[in-house]
Amino acid sequence: MSGFAIHDTPTTVSSLSLPAGSYMISGEATINDTTATENSQCYLQSPSDTEIAVSYGSTSTTTPNAVLTEFAPLTTSGGTVTMVCYGTDPAPDAIEAEGVHLTAIQLATVTGS
Repeated sequence: MSGFAIHDTPTTVSSLSLPAGSYMISGEATINDTTATENSQCYLQSPSDTEIAVSYGSTSTTTPNAVLTEFAPLTTSGGTVTMVCYGTDPAPDAIEAEGVHLTAIQLATVTGS
């Protein structure tokens, strides 16, 4: 297995420790399952354990990969941002999250909603 094994329990696949500031956070993972049709979800979680962005995808035996991408602005007093993924298959090692990237770009300020 070349990625992170995920199943029906949320699993942290990447994390970044950030100092206080404003950021644009992006996360991406390729979900791979060649054995069955699965639904998967990845989300970005703030240092206060709040979901700040979420994406969904499906895989099948004919389309075994789904790329899930999230973007979110974040202003924080500091802490760890995580990317969490899970799928619908309860079997261990049934689904992989591969090519995981989590990036934080520091900004002067964040405006908007």
